Amino acid sequence: MFYKNILFYGVWLLLTIPLAYWFSYPLDTLIRHHSFGETHPTLGLWILNWQLSQLSSGNLDQLFTGNSFYPLDRPIYLSPSFFSTVVLTLPVFLVTQDPYICYGVAIFSSHVLSSLGMLLLARRLKLDRAAALLAAMIFTFSESRYGFSATITLTQVQWMPFTLLCVHKYFDEGRVIFLYWASLFYLMQVTASAYHGIFFSMILLLFVCVLVYQQDNLKFKKFALDIASPILIVGTVASIYFTPYLQEAHEFGFERSIVEQSVYGAPLASFLSSPSSHFLSPWTSHFRHIDGSISPRYLPILLTAVALLIIRKNTLATKVLLPLKLRSFAVGVIFLTLVLWFFKNSITTLGQKIYPDLVLHPQLVSTVLLTPLFLVMIACFFRTNFFRKIYQGLRAEKIFLLYFSVATLAFVVSLGPIIKLYENQHIMVNPIATFLYYAFPGFSSIRAISRMAVLIPLGLGITAGIAYMLIKVRLDKPLFKKIFSFFVFTLFLLEIYPAKGFHVPYKQVENKLDEVYLWLKEIPEGPVMEWPMTAGGSVYLERSITHRQRLVNG
Repeated sequence: MFYKNILFYGVWLLLTIPLAYWFSYPLDTLIRHHSFGETHPTLGLWILNWQLSQLSSGNLDQLFTGNSFYPLDRPIYLSPSFFSTVVLTLPVFLVTQDPYICYGVAIFSSHVLSSLGMLLLARRLKLDRAAALLAAMIFTFSESRYGFSATITLTQVQWMPFTLLCVHKYFDEGRVIFLYWASLFYLMQVTASAYHGIFFSMILLLFVCVLVYQQDNLKFKKFALDIASPILIVGTVASIYFTPYLQEAHEFGFERSIVEQSVYGAPLASFLSSPSSHFLSPWTSHFRHIDGSISPRYLPILLTAVALLIIRKNTLATKVLLPLKLRSFAVGVIFLTLVLWFFKNSITTLGQKIYPDLVLHPQLVSTVLLTPLFLVMIACFFRTNFFRKIYQGLRAEKIFLLYFSVATLAFVVSLGPIIKLYENQHIMVNPIATFLYYAFPGFSSIRAISRMAVLIPLGLGITAGIAYMLIKVRLDKPLFKKIFSFFVFTLFLLEIYPAKGFHVPYKQVENKLDEVYLWLKEIPEGPVMEWPMTAGGSVYLERSITHRQRLVNG
């Protein structure tokens, strides 16, 4: 057993290291860079360099000051937060004094840690070695993560599996120490990416609620006492850390409108897109979302769908009919929708007289008319015999239900407050995302809500691993099992091939540093006028890490 484990983790490492390198390319740890020249990586580099410099010098009071947007004294509070990543890369900076290397290490290590965390989580859930390896690969190297691989704040999802692992350990063993470990990993996640911190908080809340519901002999008094201290610690640390960010956001009006968030919701068709795949891109790239790739890829979706068909229970011998009231209500909604749709132009004209700005939302009337119809259709589907069989099967497969719920919530939220079919074609209001916009803390500050799709593989990784085991068990002959395993892992590699390092050869930006930046490094401290970001200021912001003089306009 010991030697099998050594061989297994060796194979995992052999697969993970080159894939992590390829997925982090060109911001990898082996190629030397001196310039990014892009806004998103540059902003992260500027924050990373500033906070690493202050930490290494012991200037803790200067951690959130920065040299941009003079005369503001704490401009870092206007930028994305990833302080735990800064702390983790500090040893590298102390040795190299090079923020570019630290940036590459942060992205590369994020992939490795994500894979390790998911692997340990899957093994804890009693997935076999091959299924656990598949789960780790699906979560770590998803299409959605590939699309944001150059942006440090959007790649930092590595602490999520470790948090869920510790929560599982608490419910399995009842030891409070695992809740404290879960709190630590959760704080590392929310301070590594406030963006994903908000997303993961929703997932974790659902995760714990489902686990509590699934427990047969849970003692609520003991559970309440156990979680009190970790929640207090998390709340205290998070409040101290994020309060200045919230104050700056309130002062400068950074809240996103629900209309703006709806624009960046993921259309349903975009989940069919796989633009980075050499083999699938020609047929699917036109489905791509404006904010990048968000699909969890085809393999985990197919495996999960097959598993749902396998686990469904055939316990309902008779067809379950819809209640008479629901049928009558559904017929009424369909009839009313058809009538109102016939008079849509008249309704739009009347609405424009009452609300002149309606012309800015040409699909508003269609969305309002279709929403009740689709909600009734969804309610009717939930009452069908087909769905009830699947639900009965899910109740028996507790782990599958738990992680399928995680993937479903991430998918529904990523659609945004308005569900779109293709590009900007609205079809209905999303009641769940709309409710969260007004009710969940921090949700209204998010613009690109489609990035919630990065968390879909967190659930689909486990469900795909379970599906892999369910299908494999049903194959009688060892030869068929080997063929199936070969087919699954080959399909995974074909979906991610070619990796970015081969697919998009990197053209190194000119390494020569203009003499003016070296001159600015030598002159006495003082404000320096620079170009605004809209005029290509990302280069100036990046070069300011050389002299760190105060910048007007940023």
